[in-house]
Amino acid sequence: MATGTLESWKLELIKTIINDKDVGKGKNDAIVAGEVEGVINGAYDDSFKDGDTPEEAWEGEKDTLRAEGE
Repeated sequence: MATGTLESWKLELIKTIINDKDVGKGKNDAIVAGEVEGVINGAYDDSFKDGDTPEEAWEGEKDTLRAEGE
């Protein structure tokens, strides 16, 4: 269950994305930049409202990216 404010949740999600072993740490800067922009612009707000952890939200998005072939 998500706790804290939406803003602190978003910061944790950004940290999760940047540190991801598959796309973070310089492996795919375009995906990271796009996803961080999405976090800032509210693309993940429903995940927060649904009670997902930042890690759960990111893993779900990674599954979507894989399905789309990115």
